[in-house]
Amino acid sequence: MHSDNNKHLLWRGLLGWAFLFLPALLEGISTPAIGLWLASVFLFWAFMLWRPALVLALLFLLTVGTVNVVHIGFFGNLADQIFLATAQRTNWEETREFIGVLPWKWVTVAALWLVAGIFAAVQVWKLAPLLKRPSWPWKVALLGLAIWVVFIAFALAKRYSFEEVTRKLKTIYPMHIVRAWTAQQQLTEQLFYTPKLPSTTAQTPQVDTLVVVIGESASAERWSLLGYQQADTNGALAEMQNLQVVRAMAHGLNTAAALPYLLTGMSAQQSVEDLAPSFLDIAQHAGYKTFVLSNSRYHSSVEDFYGVTFRRAADSFVKVGNGDWDGVLTAPLEAALHDPAPKKLIVLHTYGSHFQVQERYPRSAARFADVYDNSLRYTSDLLVQWIQRIEQSTTQQQTAMLIYSSDHGVAMPPCADHYRTGSGLSSLQVPLLVWSNLALSAQRAALPQFADHEREHLVRSNAEVADIAVAALGFPDALKSSHRRELSFNGLDWTELQQRDACSLQ
Repeated sequence: MHSDNNKHLLWRGLLGWAFLFLPALLEGISTPAIGLWLASVFLFWAFMLWRPALVLALLFLLTVGTVNVVHIGFFGNLADQIFLATAQRTNWEETREFIGVLPWKWVTVAALWLVAGIFAAVQVWKLAPLLKRPSWPWKVALLGLAIWVVFIAFALAKRYSFEEVTRKLKTIYPMHIVRAWTAQQQLTEQLFYTPKLPSTTAQTPQVDTLVVVIGESASAERWSLLGYQQADTNGALAEMQNLQVVRAMAHGLNTAAALPYLLTGMSAQQSVEDLAPSFLDIAQHAGYKTFVLSNSRYHSSVEDFYGVTFRRAADSFVKVGNGDWDGVLTAPLEAALHDPAPKKLIVLHTYGSHFQVQERYPRSAARFADVYDNSLRYTSDLLVQWIQRIEQSTTQQQTAMLIYSSDHGVAMPPCADHYRTGSGLSSLQVPLLVWSNLALSAQRAALPQFADHEREHLVRSNAEVADIAVAALGFPDALKSSHRRELSFNGLDWTELQQRDACSLQ
């Protein structure tokens, strides 16, 4: 490697290799981040010693890099376990809708990066045959290989599992995605656990009929009951008696991350580790007949946390629709309400305001110019209908409660070109609603007490859906840490999040 041409090839190859690892810095440039980036460039340089392995490495780096660029545009972080969980459970219809709301600025950036990455990969490929002893690039590659051999020998001696190895290497790009894959595989394998149930009987009076409505992509920012003034997005819901509505914090930016909190009060990973019961498990334990009526998209055969949780604890699980308008849930709800069982828990899993938003409501429900406002009004009108059905199905002596919250909100203009899943304060603020009938309202001790200022100021987590539900079932202390829900996301508390950029949380 002494000719001028070879020197040019060397430097183009080195720069090209370093470029393929640049997505590691997308989450933020700092001294530690630059150090880890250089460490990644150095350690994986060993692939230059064997061209078949180099081909795989280049293809992997190009693929993961492109995904990371788009993922940063969506969520502000590199692709992670939640990305893989979502990808596993997404069907073609959701993929079509997802493509329609892609942040095209970041898609363009990703396309440009891919073109540049392919050029960089070509330079690396041209350099590989020239790496021969005793040149210094060959020695560096050999040193990197030696480090890998020592690490593997150490891992074998310690009898580390593959999962433990990937956990220790996750800060070395692109091992984060390998770590995410192993963690997701481990979670999937552990989904079918037996939850730890309370050993006691009901501690407080039980609500006769409990309906839990799990919303989708509803942001508190656009609820007129919570201060939004551009459109009456809640309509007749505001006139309902014995209704409490507050802002609450979601714990994820998409369903895979956020929905488990509504079921068990914690993340899917923590729920599996703790063998945590969901409020549906508690309901079965308490002698309720349980119904789950779902209008979410039909997913692939890959199991997810909430699908398993619903089926495990449902006496009746009905896939009502496949992302149709949520009005399809009304008839089966009415049938469940008239079931002769004395105590009933009914869960309605809606499709809410999921993108594409304009497809989430019938044309007759288009009251406003804004499609997102229309979708929220449609949901509110359905909540009114469902509350009326509950009232009609119960006697004056029977108690009834409806709980509603969304798993997460949405990114919206001006933070995004479309209403979509994404990073931002609007994605983390959702409505939390509790309605009670007259018989239950007379028992104020059985109801959560929300303060008026909570309509404007967020002081609660939507994980309290699970807490309120188990309290209504007669087991107020059945869920771990039910007395305190941390208002935190990605290790940041709500106060700190509010001080960051409202669109990116950076």
